[in-house]
Amino acid sequence: MAAAAVRGARYALAGFRLVFTPRLRKFVVIPLLVNIALFVGGSILLINWIDQLSQALVEWLPDWLDWLSYLLWPLLLLLFVGLVLFGFSALANLIGAPFNGVLADRCATLLGGAPSATTRSPWAEVVTALTGELQKLAYYLIRALPLVLLTLIPGIGLLASFGLLLLTTWMLGLGYLDYPLGNYGLAFKQQRQLLARRRMLVLGFGAMVFVLTLIPLINFVVMPAAVCGATQLWLSEQSEFVTGSIDPAA
Repeated sequence: MAAAAVRGARYALAGFRLVFTPRLRKFVVIPLLVNIALFVGGSILLINWIDQLSQALVEWLPDWLDWLSYLLWPLLLLLFVGLVLFGFSALANLIGAPFNGVLADRCATLLGGAPSATTRSPWAEVVTALTGELQKLAYYLIRALPLVLLTLIPGIGLLASFGLLLLTTWMLGLGYLDYPLGNYGLAFKQQRQLLARRRMLVLGFGAMVFVLTLIPLINFVVMPAAVCGATQLWLSEQSEFVTGSIDPAA
């Protein structure tokens, strides 16, 4: 299991090598500009949000619980970095979804995979991509919001924060693997059925993407690099995922 997680993390790193190959560079420009704009603005909002919230909570605590103020910053950082960074990643992916699908298709061709066989018009591709991003966001929020509420309950808040972080890494893996899988006509529910068979591989990939998102400057290139890394992961591990059947009506 640990070996699968490490292998997944390596695919995320391999995406950085692929994204700078001459045949893919021109497909990276728009996702790169989107990421730069969102992460600069997101970092400013994140810092201000955590600072204001921590001050409000410290003022709310009774005197005999002052010692908890030393735990607030690490807890809030763990909670909101996971939630907010995924939120900005989701927004970046929503804007860049049509371009990410094209990038995944070109990357698959570069790696020797079959190109997308879609016959949809460019406008239909845009609508399909945006609809898919909204489905992923809804899937995440339905599960994340209860965890956010649980973090407010003393005693289980830290466990809920860890659960939120785990959910975020899983969702990052699902989100980026959606691009190569979606190009071959698999719906989001079908993708989840397949990817759940190699959960540790997907979690390892998502965890490395999450870590890279936290690194200044590198995070600007994370989105297109993760698309390329996810494409290589799918092409290399495809036979391991498709052992068995999935619900064709999913």
